[in-house]
Order: sequence, then C-alpha cells, then structure tokens
Amino acid sequence: MKKLLSTVIATTMLVAYAGGAYASTSKSNSSSSIEISANQISQVKIPKEFFNPNHPKAIKDPETIEKYEKILKKIENNEDKNRISANAPQAAAGAVVAVYFIPGIGEVALLATGAILIGTAVWYAGEWLYDVVYSWLQSETASDYIAKNRKGSILREFPSEYLDKTLDEIEADAKKGNATARKAKKLLNDRRFSKN
Repeated sequence: MKKLLSTVIATTMLVAYAGGAYASTSKSNSSSSIEISANQISQVKIPKEFFNPNHPKAIKDPETIEKYEKILKKIENNEDKNRISANAPQAAAGAVVAVYFIPGIGEVALLATGAILIGTAVWYAGEWLYDVVYSWLQSETASDYIAKNRKGSILREFPSEYLDKTLDEIEADAKKGNATARKAKKLLNDRRFSKN
C-alpha cells in the first residue's frame, strides 16, 4: 500500500512539477529559442517511468527503501542542514519512490518531488550529480549531453576518448583520479560552454 501511495504521489507531483515555469520555448522564422529567467536554472528531469518502484532496474529491498526514508525524515526535520545540496530549495519534501544502484555513485533514491537522494544529500535538476543519474538511467553519452546542453566550442578542448562514455563513467573515472576524466568533468560543468 505504501509503495502504491508513493507511486501515486510521485506521478501527481511529476505532472505538477513538469508544468513549472523554468523555461519557455518560442518559435520565430523557423528557429526555436529558449528563454530562461535570470533566477532559474534550465533543467533536465528524470523521466517518469523511473519513478516506478517496480522498474526492472530499481532495487526492491524494503530495508534499503526504509533506510532512505529515515535519512529523508532527518533532512526534512532539519536535523542536519549540511545534508542538503547548495542549490536546494528550502524543503527536501517528498517520499522515496524508487532506489537504484548506479556504478561510480552508489545507491540513489528518487524522491516524489523529482529530486534525488545520494548518500545523505538531496540533489536537484541542474546539478552535476543529478545529470549523472539522468545520464545513467537514459544511457546518455557525453556526446548526447553536449549536443543538448553545451556549446559546440567545448569539443575543441573535450577529451575525445570520453565522448562515447556516459556521465557516470566519467564520474567514476574522475573519482579514481584519472586526469583526463577530471578534465572532461570540469569542462562539462564549465558555465562558459552552457547553451543558456
């Protein structure tokens, strides 16, 4: 019953969340443009099919889900304000809907609000780790990510051996200390190359 309720809440929240005014698209003279207000971040959101606790990739262990629900309760009760990422809205809000194991990161809990919980920190759309999780779930390569989110000029500096790697593979290699992977990660996070 709890999982069913979480799924219903997640779906409801995602429908409401998808209508947010983060960006608007306009069309003129056969070209598209995106307008973003100065105080809002352009966001890639995790597709709703992954917010299903019965998804084939999801961890179905009730103890794992319960562990993340306890962590989330502590965050929501402001027991440890250091656990919320720097760009987080005031409330973490939401129930744990599904948990995934992502190589290079570990267990990731998807929350009903669309945010993710990694370890003891909440991450939101537009942040690097959120994009890494999205990339893994979608099997998106760095090349795909660059085409959608970065200017073509990044390719002058981006290490070619990482173009066909997913963001989680780049993150894993960067954590191992690989200098080329660290450069790729740094370039992907560099605001100079942002399309927005």
